[in-house]
Amino acid sequence: MVVQKFSENFWSPDFASTVGFDALVKKNKDGKTSSKEIEYFIKERAKIEDEYAKSLLKLSKASLGSTESGSLKDVLTSLRNNVEKLSYLHQDLSQILLDQVDRVHAERDKFSSQCKVVEESVKRLQGIKKDLHKQTIASSISYQKKSEAYEVSIQACNAERAQAQSIGNPPKALRELEKLEAKSLKCKDEKIKADDIYKGLVRQLEVTRASWETEMETMCDTFQQVENDRILFFRNELWALTNFDSKTLFDQDQVNEEARLVITKCDPDSDIQEFIHVHQTGSVRPAQILYEDFDAKGGRSTIRPTLPHVQRPAAPPPTSASTFFTDNGTHATVKDDEMLDPTYSSIG
Repeated sequence: MVVQKFSENFWSPDFASTVGFDALVKKNKDGKTSSKEIEYFIKERAKIEDEYAKSLLKLSKASLGSTESGSLKDVLTSLRNNVEKLSYLHQDLSQILLDQVDRVHAERDKFSSQCKVVEESVKRLQGIKKDLHKQTIASSISYQKKSEAYEVSIQACNAERAQAQSIGNPPKALRELEKLEAKSLKCKDEKIKADDIYKGLVRQLEVTRASWETEMETMCDTFQQVENDRILFFRNELWALTNFDSKTLFDQDQVNEEARLVITKCDPDSDIQEFIHVHQTGSVRPAQILYEDFDAKGGRSTIRPTLPHVQRPAAPPPTSASTFFTDNGTHATVKDDEMLDPTYSSIG
């Protein structure tokens, strides 16, 4: 690719034109605007990181796992500690970004000052050049008119002289000729003066134009160099910005890795066994409460107090007799034929 230069592409054949200057000034102004936007962007990002860090630090003080025990409590404690570490990481990132904002601001001011001096110089010379150009054009017109007036006076003298000669140069004609010649001499003097002024303005204008051209070329080179440096500077700073993020993410992952190591040790079986060991209340369960028919006992309550649950021996093989509890809690056996006898009583 052919590398173009500002100094080769921002001119105009119009002597009074400032289109090249205006284009460069606008580009420089746009660069300042962009620089301010980048500075604001990074500053706001730093502000967000700072607020996020404060929020994380506040969260790290909150209660977490206060009623837990065992390995799950260790996990929750680790996570809370990790949040505190993450808050410090983001606080560090916020400070790094604020330092970057300071660098951006300083460079922006430097770029602005580099352009300001040469821009003002060209602008001043353009004003002088513009005024001299107007004066030169006016002087040229004046010189042209004076030259034409002088030519007219010469022609008038020649005509008057020829006429006087044709009639023998009478005194009246000679006096008229003298007036015309005096007028012609005056026109000649005015023409010479106008010519001198015109030449002087042309020379002065050329000196100013040459100075302006030199300063304009310097401005082109300066603006191109500043623009080149500005783009390189922000390219490097924005690259650094992404690296800051990457490093913070890497550090976050390292912190999270610590939490992951704790999480891998979380074991529900061990937590459950620990809870049983610390808080167990016993292994004996309450015995079953049996139902007894109140009406069958003649209106007497037969509800017995709850007895401890004991392992009972296996029931004997079924026989033709029936077994039941008596009122005093002893066993009684009744044969089938006795169950049919209404006069039978097991109470002794």
